[in-house]
Amino acid sequence: MILACLLCIGGFFRFDHIARQSLWVDEYWALYLATGRGNLIFDLPLGRVIESPPAVGFAGAPHCWHIFTGLASTPHPPLYHLALRFWVDIFGDGDFAVRSMSAVFGLSCIVLIFDLGRKIFGEFSALIAAGIMALASTQIEYSQEARPYIMLIFLGLVLGESVVLIDQRGLSRLRIVFLGISEFCLVMTHYFSLGAIIAVAIYGLIRFDSRKRRVIVLTIATSMLFAAIVWGPIAWKTRHDYIVGPNFGVSGEPLVSAIVGAPRESVIGDDPSRLISYGLAFLVYLLPLLRIRKRPQLFFWWLWATCTIGTVAAVDIMRGSQLVGISKYIILASPAVYLLLAGSLERGLGKLVPLTVLFAAAMFGIARWQAGPEYVRNTADVVRLIEQKIRPRDAVVITGHFDSDPAFRYFIIAHYAGDWKNPVVLLTEPADSKLSSQLDSFQDIWVVGYDSADMRLLPGWKITEFHGVDPGFCLWKIARSPV
Repeated sequence: MILACLLCIGGFFRFDHIARQSLWVDEYWALYLATGRGNLIFDLPLGRVIESPPAVGFAGAPHCWHIFTGLASTPHPPLYHLALRFWVDIFGDGDFAVRSMSAVFGLSCIVLIFDLGRKIFGEFSALIAAGIMALASTQIEYSQEARPYIMLIFLGLVLGESVVLIDQRGLSRLRIVFLGISEFCLVMTHYFSLGAIIAVAIYGLIRFDSRKRRVIVLTIATSMLFAAIVWGPIAWKTRHDYIVGPNFGVSGEPLVSAIVGAPRESVIGDDPSRLISYGLAFLVYLLPLLRIRKRPQLFFWWLWATCTIGTVAAVDIMRGSQLVGISKYIILASPAVYLLLAGSLERGLGKLVPLTVLFAAAMFGIARWQAGPEYVRNTADVVRLIEQKIRPRDAVVITGHFDSDPAFRYFIIAHYAGDWKNPVVLLTEPADSKLSSQLDSFQDIWVVGYDSADMRLLPGWKITEFHGVDPGFCLWKIARSPV
């Protein structure tokens, strides 16, 4: 009954206002990769009129296996985009439909972590862990985004379930298959999942008997070899894209705040919030170590949290970045953190610790729900305005700050507009005389850009009608300036 209530509350938080704002750039990128069109839009010429711009949506898109070849210039493994393509083929590519896949994975995570907690610690701790998963603002945030992070947690919980079952009930073909498949799927979803697989290997080598140890090592080696055969060549080609540069992610968050979640503006101020976060981090790591002899099942989840966060920290050390403070990169540690917080102290006054964490997660989750998106993006409104204002033969100039920018903005427009027919100009440098002459042949010319400062790209032209619907995605009409 309590689990059903948590699912209802978690579902409400995840689906309420899920399409309140348009997708943001990373979500559009995931959606475009799921079309399997590869670099099609980035091969469009800049600074010239494209009379018949190509279709870029899911209608008439290449078959799903083209997603593999279409990821050759990105740092993303293909599994999430394959799953998203399957989801879109069934439910469509509207904002609600696209994001709802993450929401469904998020609800499934609540059930899985409850089942794990019950197997390991008992029902009280299981409900605490499930409650934190249902209410943590970080989980709600990513359950409302078309990004792979909640799917990653779901696959991690499947892997954890496999390990716990092998530990408690012994080997079976089904458990070994689930172990291997979940490891393969994790790597094919995000590279930082390697930390969880390392944790499984270490735990197996330390805790299991010789037979289980051999099977675990062989299963890990087989799944990693299969991943290397399937995806290794493309991963090697894109290795320079996913090794981040120095100072990437400098605006980090306190560790546990990044995992459990906190409101954007803490109600108790910045410094106390950080102090509480570091205090929770201390509890997460110290309490299991003190109780591992009595509660050996804590060891696996301690290893899980340490290895998943440690993998990201290792990248930071090598590259001078601060990814470890960004929730999406360490979010795979969250199931382990929730289980450690829920199960380290569950007797006597110790029950106050997980109950306090659950209360904090609830407060953060409610604050996230009440606040809604940090700002509401109206990209779909801009496209609706374009459809109202622009006639079939009007030219549309799409500006950008770098070479791929206007092409990607064209995809966003075409995504909402559907069957796009208007001539298009993709512009990042000031228009030359040849382009200006071409534009003179159109009766009306519209510009989609960041703001009116983009008029520097159209010397000799002036704004005659401006619609600033969304900061960074505006529409205006232009005409020749009088000489």
